[in-house]
Amino acid sequence: MACPTCEYLMWARYSEAAARTAVTCPCCYTRIWLVDDTGSAQNAGDIVQQQIAQALKGILR
Repeated sequence: MACPTCEYLMWARYSEAAARTAVTCPCCYTRIWLVDDTGSAQNAGDIVQQQIAQALKGILR
């Protein structure tokens, strides 16, 4: 994601967005609150967990 103040590109985790935490830009030190209004971060995590479970079922058979 890009910092809204200085446009510095940085990483954020899905879990940080789902938990609505704040991250600090390492370039300009602006505090950025992560908001997941649509729930897409939580949904992505659920989809990944389902895919892992399906893959493990195929291996363990």
